[in-house]
Amino acid sequence: MLGTTGVPGESGVAYAGLHRLLRPLAEQVARLTPAHRDALGTILHGAPRGDSFVLSTAVCELLGRVARDRPVLCWADDVHWLDARSLEVLAFAARRVADERAAVLFAARDGEPDAARSPAVRRLRLGPSPRTRAAGCCGTPSAATWTARRAAT
Repeated sequence: MLGTTGVPGESGVAYAGLHRLLRPLAEQVARLTPAHRDALGTILHGAPRGDSFVLSTAVCELLGRVARDRPVLCWADDVHWLDARSLEVLAFAARRVADERAAVLFAARDGEPDAARSPAVRRLRLGPSPRTRAAGCCGTPSAATWTARRAAT
């Protein structure tokens, strides 16, 4: 699982959410083509620049490579606070990973604008879940703890 959370204080910092999401994959970036490696390198090491399409396709390629070894779930919580650039790239990836063993999950609080709005991104409204049920739906202790904590809020 790869995850990021929108933070109000970082919503104006370009690619802050994407940086948080991709940091665990920094070693995988070295295996990409030079153009994709350079695009992601600017996100992971500072000074983001370059073509947004190349960056978006680099994220898709990276997720696809990781998904060859194991299924990948990318989650973005509180997307209404996620910086616009990260959200654009993640929505681009979400629309293109259907043929990979990868998925992108967006979550927003009730009453907030639908920041991940895209006709190609399926929506599902979930109600509150009891803490025990939320904890039991995840396979790892850290994921179960996170899920239970989120379900309780």
